[in-house]
Amino acid sequence: AVLEDGSKLSLALETDVLELLEAIRHQESERIAALSVGAFLEGFVLSDWSAELEEWVYASRESVAALVRGALLREAEQLARTGDFVLAARRAEAAFLVKGAKAAETDDLMRLYVLLLAGDSVLAGQVRSEGQEFGLAFSVSQADARAQFVAVNQSTQQFGLRPLPYAKTSFVGRDPELIELANLFASQEVRLVTLLGTGGMGKTRLALQLAHDQLQEQQFQDGVYFVALENLENGNQIPRAILDGLGISVQGNTDPLELLKSSLRDRSMLLVLDNFEQLIDAALLVSDLLEHCPKLCLLVTSRERLNLEEEFVLTLSGLPIPKDQSNLLELEASDAVRLFVQRAKRARVDFVLNQTDLIAALEICRLVEGVPLGIELAAAWVKIMPVAQIALELSRNLDALESNSRNISIRHRSLRAVFEHSWNLLSQKEQLALARLAVFQGGFTREAASAVTGVTIPVLASLVDKSLLRVTQDGRYDRHALLYQYAFQKLEAQPAEFATMLKNHSAYFLAWTKETRQHLLQANQAYWLDRLELERPNLEAAMHRCELEGNAEALLGFCVALGQFWLTRGYLGQGRAWFNRALAVPGAEQVIPAYPVALSNLGYLAQRQGEYEFSRSLLEQSLTIFRSVGEKPGMMPALSNLAHAARMRGDTQSALAYAREALLVSRELNQQVLISSSLETIGLIHLDHGEYAAARQGFEESLAIRRSLGLKREIANTLSALGETSSCQNDLEAARKFFAESQALFTEIGDKPNLAYLLHNLGDLEQRCSDYSQAKTNYQESLKMLVEIKDMGVIAFSLEGLAASAAMLADPHQAACLWGAAEALRETTGIQIPLNLRTEYDTNVMAARARLGDAAFGSAWSQGRNMKLEDAVHLALGGDAVQVENAKPILLK
Repeated sequence: AVLEDGSKLSLALETDVLELLEAIRHQESERIAALSVGAFLEGFVLSDWSAELEEWVYASRESVAALVRGALLREAEQLARTGDFVLAARRAEAAFLVKGAKAAETDDLMRLYVLLLAGDSVLAGQVRSEGQEFGLAFSVSQADARAQFVAVNQSTQQFGLRPLPYAKTSFVGRDPELIELANLFASQEVRLVTLLGTGGMGKTRLALQLAHDQLQEQQFQDGVYFVALENLENGNQIPRAILDGLGISVQGNTDPLELLKSSLRDRSMLLVLDNFEQLIDAALLVSDLLEHCPKLCLLVTSRERLNLEEEFVLTLSGLPIPKDQSNLLELEASDAVRLFVQRAKRARVDFVLNQTDLIAALEICRLVEGVPLGIELAAAWVKIMPVAQIALELSRNLDALESNSRNISIRHRSLRAVFEHSWNLLSQKEQLALARLAVFQGGFTREAASAVTGVTIPVLASLVDKSLLRVTQDGRYDRHALLYQYAFQKLEAQPAEFATMLKNHSAYFLAWTKETRQHLLQANQAYWLDRLELERPNLEAAMHRCELEGNAEALLGFCVALGQFWLTRGYLGQGRAWFNRALAVPGAEQVIPAYPVALSNLGYLAQRQGEYEFSRSLLEQSLTIFRSVGEKPGMMPALSNLAHAARMRGDTQSALAYAREALLVSRELNQQVLISSSLETIGLIHLDHGEYAAARQGFEESLAIRRSLGLKREIANTLSALGETSSCQNDLEAARKFFAESQALFTEIGDKPNLAYLLHNLGDLEQRCSDYSQAKTNYQESLKMLVEIKDMGVIAFSLEGLAASAAMLADPHQAACLWGAAEALRETTGIQIPLNLRTEYDTNVMAARARLGDAAFGSAWSQGRNMKLEDAVHLALGGDAVQVENAKPILLK
């Protein structure tokens, strides 16, 4: 009867399962065979099953059956090693047919097949068929199967019979690592290799696979042995654990370490020591063994380096994940996705990966950064939810990755358990450091870590050695995304500490961003642009925090400092959004001069996106505020931008009015640099309007001031403007002279951005001279530099220049492709063709369209629009066109 007792249900039921488990524990094969004739609780039914009870019965049934299968397989392999292949096959048949078990895993299928084939069993064919459905290849002959057991027998009989354990699941991927490990142990110099990695990275599984490979290849005369250290409490227990693994008994008061050294002194063997991290203080014991046993090789798995001179370290990262989603076959064949599919099939036998699930599975693999345990835990959930839902849950919550499997160690049942185990191995100082470092989004530099968290270099190094931090190729520090989530929760649990770290983080990055702004117009611009790109997650986190706190001054400071970065990298939409958010913070209008400066910057970004009226409104607001507070230096950027905005839209009268007011203010301030800039702006306005004499006068006055001040970059810019003026006046000799001097100065100071613009101007010059081949060469050199610094704001101009050259060189198809690619890039960045250049652009496009015909031209244009930017650049620099379908243009990375 079923009795109710509070919240419990109890049932008096006789079962021999405890006796069966006892027989398995003592490897009593006859009792196992006699007791496992039926499945656990087979035929047991209640009239009103609860879901929990039913789940428990079926899970327990599968668990018991798995233990039976494992015991029968182990006995079968032991019998095969003694040469009794017929009896071994009988045991293998029983293992294959055990009642209540799930379908055999791929590794078990291979083990079963070899045993059944060696014993000439009729079930060998059935196992072969099932294995082929999983993509397994069975090429072994009966002779090979029997020889395999003989070889293993010869190597394992050196000590007690302790065969290598078999993994519970199939092995997927890691081919490069297996090859690297095999090569290391083939070298005479390498005797100790540490497999290093965070928990769940598959260190044990890889070590076990290598052990089996080495055993099969008979690289070690005295065999390969595997010793698990997971349950040891201190390093003194290691020698006895190894002796037990080798089947060597310790008699009386014998010192286990001395017995171990004497037993292995002349042995050529590979010994795998698994899970060494909690015993790291005993690392010198490993060195002692290597010193006294010259033929011994050790493979150690650990979350922390042993830091021994003899040690070679192979650090494991996640399984590789393809970045390109367009090749579905490549995605499906990737190790990470294959692992997901295999583990999903264990949870749901009828699981099939369709195209929609493939993309979701790939997202899961990315979210866990290819960590095998994370993939396996996620795949197990296909039994209760769609793959896309798993990805969504995982993105929200670390605890979504948890398993209820009974035969998984407690510390591997969830990623939280994995991280908790690593956390408990840290010192208090290391725990504090790891939590504090969670304030950083993405990666961070050593300097930032020191300034924000106070973490020292030795502590950083220690966390790297413990696989909790990783050093990237550019010298930054980073960590697994899910480990970051875990550490962030530790930091949040300390409110005072959390608040201090957030404050330090924002203050540091605001100061750093303001300092970085000074470098964006220097020779090393590309380096600082890339640094800003790397810090974007940190910068955006700090800015978001300033917005939430209502810190208008700091948020405006961030925006003004980042304006040039957003413009150069083509992030105009993002930049405008942040400026709008900063200007909307309560009290922002009281922050002078940051508020009107931000209005001016926002106006310039709007101007670059072709929104001239909106731009003028913002710039005039900025100018009005500076006038009202009598801040004349602050008026200059607004006046200059207003002049250029009017120039871009062809309003010469307004442009000159603003530029002349800027000149007047700069003379009142007696600022020679500002005076020269205003004169140059006036010259550019006259140049656009075809008033070449007036343009030349403005440039020459500006040049004289700049030469007197020794401003090389500014001198080079004015020389380039004079070159354009001479070109428009058909004074080609003078134009080339000005351009050559400008090019020499830009080259001298290493100013690649301006050098790229100059080369583009040289291309325009050669285009006017009908030397289209030389124009193309100049445009291509300019494009190469722009791609190097990733100046997305100007790359479109280069593509359009090369399109015009292609049209003139009788290749209207390539011209249309490049114009299409440039149009797509402009849509991505939002940067429009200035109105003063639109007429020439339209004329070139119309001429090429007429030459090629509307249909062909439209097709080529569409092909260019759908190209990735990398492919468009490749085509522009002389490569072949790439055929694409439905590809979206992307920014260079």
